[in-house]
Amino acid sequence: MSVRKDWNRLKNSKLLRNRLSPENIEQLDKIVKQDELKRVELLKKCLAKKNIPQTQYLKFGDSMGYLGYCELFEEYFNQTEYDELYEVWRNFE
Repeated sequence: MSVRKDWNRLKNSKLLRNRLSPENIEQLDKIVKQDELKRVELLKKCLAKKNIPQTQYLKFGDSMGYLGYCELFEEYFNQTEYDELYEVWRNFE
């Protein structure tokens, strides 16, 4: 989570640029973005169905924490959608 939260700053830092090639940094950038999009996709599916599959509960919680910690909710969800997601999570049985 910390890598994603600080990724834009990290990928442009001299420290990282001195240790990794531009290709490696680009590859890491793709991995970070793919991980983010997978988490968002899971949350959007659960929101659309208003349900969290039993097998996805831990990933759902992790994704909620990830997007919250990285301050990404506003990028992918409006306030109503966020509130609905939280209600789906709260009402999980």
